[in-house]
Amino acid sequence: MPAMPFRLSSWLFIAVLLCLLNIQNAFSASESSAVQYHWKVLEDTSGKMGIDQIRARDQLFKPVSSNAFGYLQGALWIRIEILRKPEQQSHWWLELQSPMLDFATLYQIDTSGKTVSKTMGDHIPIDDREIDYRNPVFKLDIPANKPYIIYLQLRSKNTLTVSPNFYSYQSLINHIAIEQIFFGSLASVYFALLLNGYFLYRASSDRSYGWFALYSLCNLIVMLGSEGYLYQYLLGNHPELNEAILIASIYFGVPTGGQLLIYYLEIKSRLFRRVVQLDWCVSLLAIISLCMAGQEWIRPIYQGWMLLNMLFGTVFVFTIRHKNKMAMRILVGLLPFWLAVTIRGFRNVALLPSNMFTDDAYYIGMALYVLALNYAVSIKVKALRKAHDHALAEALRLSKKNELELEEQVIQRTMQLQQAVRRVEASLQVERRAQAEQREFFATVSHELRTPLTVIDMTAQNLELDAIEADAETRTRYGKILQATNRLSLLLDRYLNEDSFTLMRRGVQYRHCNLHMMLDDAAHSASILSSSHQFVLQLDQLPESIVCDPDLMLLVLRSLADNAVKYTPAESTILFTGNHVPDHINIVIRDNGPGMNAETLSRVFEPHFRGKNSVGKPGSGLGLMLARKLMENQGGRLEVESTEGKGCTIHLYLPVHELVAETCIA
Repeated sequence: MPAMPFRLSSWLFIAVLLCLLNIQNAFSASESSAVQYHWKVLEDTSGKMGIDQIRARDQLFKPVSSNAFGYLQGALWIRIEILRKPEQQSHWWLELQSPMLDFATLYQIDTSGKTVSKTMGDHIPIDDREIDYRNPVFKLDIPANKPYIIYLQLRSKNTLTVSPNFYSYQSLINHIAIEQIFFGSLASVYFALLLNGYFLYRASSDRSYGWFALYSLCNLIVMLGSEGYLYQYLLGNHPELNEAILIASIYFGVPTGGQLLIYYLEIKSRLFRRVVQLDWCVSLLAIISLCMAGQEWIRPIYQGWMLLNMLFGTVFVFTIRHKNKMAMRILVGLLPFWLAVTIRGFRNVALLPSNMFTDDAYYIGMALYVLALNYAVSIKVKALRKAHDHALAEALRLSKKNELELEEQVIQRTMQLQQAVRRVEASLQVERRAQAEQREFFATVSHELRTPLTVIDMTAQNLELDAIEADAETRTRYGKILQATNRLSLLLDRYLNEDSFTLMRRGVQYRHCNLHMMLDDAAHSASILSSSHQFVLQLDQLPESIVCDPDLMLLVLRSLADNAVKYTPAESTILFTGNHVPDHINIVIRDNGPGMNAETLSRVFEPHFRGKNSVGKPGSGLGLMLARKLMENQGGRLEVESTEGKGCTIHLYLPVHELVAETCIA
């Protein structure tokens, strides 16, 4: 909200309240003067005197010099002498303008000459009243042309300020309506400020707005409670709660206002903070004391403490006005509020009479102070909004800048990515050409190998046919040549054809395989290399059927069996065995050869590494590495155990696959 419209609306609202206040008093004055009456007072410090004793002391009643009696012990008796003219109506309503009266008892003589009494007050449930109204109201039938005397006994632990007024029924209704407009407008200000502070706190989490909302709530409850509206509309049947809530709001309002100043003005002074902390302690102690002892002395002392606190706060804010620009805004409302509280305090202890100025100056001053606070808060909100808008504009500027930079980076990265794609495509073209050349090379090698292999095979067959009369050893050698040529032909047909010239390229193809037959094939194939090695197959604990890639698995088994023959001396035993556990199959190939030392064992899977006992023996040092790779491709693993002089053991761990149809994993 802009500053000028807010200030203008605030002052206009105060002007309207003052006009309504004048209208209210004008209505009261005109109707009160319609009936002639005189009233006197008598203090009963013991509070035990009855109506008969009071009538016997009529000469002790004193004329009223002020309607503010302060904090009294016992009771206050009021004697009212009324004179009604014959042309005036006989039914009148007596209102005691003191909503905080605990008990007000009316004594009058009825038509039969008997003394009757009625009791009102904020300690009486509102259902027991003749009308639902905040002030005690009594209905009177006043005779004409002769003095009519009534007595009122007033008792209250609050400050006693009372003014009797007489109304006709219609004028009472008008008077109540004017009061409700006045105090309803005042309450709407506090309620609007309460909501304003609450929503600002929810939106910003700034504690100054939260304390402002609490301070507005305290003032709203003080106004409604002091003027009897809490009792009239909310707590009429629970009068004890009305006074308890009012006292708590009054006593906690002072430290709440101090907390508001601390957070709004960002006060760092230790003295001011300690005073506010002391306020909380004194307020709590005062409330506890009121519950445990009489309040005739506690309330005046606390009001004095409250005045000193407000004076201290006003002086402190005045001293920091040059250092803190926001302090002057608070000071504009704080000075008249302190003056209004002082006037109200003097009225409460009967140093000033009760009138329009002393009764309502407190509410006007409170409203001015809270409006000044709200104006200061609105200025802070405006500053925060301005800072927010500036930050938002800066964020948008940075966002646009970052957007341009990001677009430039995207363009550069796109160009780099396109260049990288072109390089990758060029590399792929090179790789495709290399693969084509490789396929052509393998096709050529396969063709060139088949020709001499065919010659060797035919020659070996002829030699075997012609060696009918040769010795057994010669025929055995011819047979091994034929077996070797058949094995080589099988490898050429299976792995060097056009469809799959390398096992590593075509991926894993799972099938149901006969493990026993593959182990027997590996042993038979390796036996060609040596007729003196003994192969032992203990397959009773191994399943006959497994799921694996038969080509890869057969290549692994043949390679390992060939290695066992090549690197063990003649007459060695090579054992094929293993076992089956729930999640995998363990195939074991064990020999009783010379074994390997720790250094050789740690390097057996290195490419092109060959141990000391490989001298003079064919091989490239890639067999174990390729065998492990082929096992890993099938989800298994290969492990080697060896101790020098005690042979070598190879474990092939193959997972159990639950396969129904043929599966291929690239």
